[in-house]
Amino acid sequence: MYRTEVEKLAAAEQEFAQAMPPTEALRAWMLLFVDYIATKQIIAPALNALVGGPAKVIEASYAPIHKAVRAW
Repeated sequence: MYRTEVEKLAAAEQEFAQAMPPTEALRAWMLLFVDYIATKQIIAPALNALVGGPAKVIEASYAPIHKAVRAW
């Protein structure tokens, strides 16, 4: 579930940028980012236990999200 959320967030940057004016695209992406953070907060304890701690979670999700942020 977490990996799906990361992939959805990363892919949305290009989708929104192509389909909307820049300000609307950024706003839509930021709202999706807020949803991502909310999902992460809910599943964080289980996710940390499964992958070996928060550092591993960050390592797994950093690159695609960072790439999407840099695109703006």
